[in-house]
Amino acid sequence: MSKILVIESYLSKEYSLSEYATNLFIEKYKDIHPNDEIIRLNLSNEKKLQTVLSANNFDTFWDEESQKYIDLINESDKLIISTGMINFTISPLLKNFFDNVLQANKTFKYKYDGKGESIGLVDSNKKVQLIMAQGSYKNWYQFSAFDDYLKSVLEFMGLKDIQLLLFDGTKTAEQKDLTIKEKFKLKEKEFIKLVEQF
Repeated sequence: MSKILVIESYLSKEYSLSEYATNLFIEKYKDIHPNDEIIRLNLSNEKKLQTVLSANNFDTFWDEESQKYIDLINESDKLIISTGMINFTISPLLKNFFDNVLQANKTFKYKYDGKGESIGLVDSNKKVQLIMAQGSYKNWYQFSAFDDYLKSVLEFMGLKDIQLLLFDGTKTAEQKDLTIKEKFKLKEKEFIKLVEQF
């Protein structure tokens, strides 16, 4: 039996495409793996994540709640992370989550022998499924590779087996009048393959 941690980061009070796809992913995953344990962490409901790292709280920011998030990651066999693009990057809640868990000698270890030689301390055998959505098409803006950023952060922590399901162009002329279900259908074949592989 595997333990799955679902990290959900939605800012819209309306039902979002990334939320819809994540719920469906979990539903289909349960059909294949009925005995696996699913733990859902909605970041909007986490009081700790309402406070951002600043000069005023730098000495007290990393606390028991921060350690709780690290423990949840370490105790899980698989991770599902869901977010939409907010101002060309991951949501502020998800950024704040990583500000809590990215701690030297806990989730990574510095090596100053050369560029890029830090060591990720999170078990590299964990599978990670990213479910992400953005209004523009991928690479429309050079500074908006929020999926690449998130993958890089996870790799920095030691995670290597990372799958991506990206719903892009959701607010373009081609898709703006489509329903969430219709937008999802555009990636349904890829979705089914990723669920089966996870």
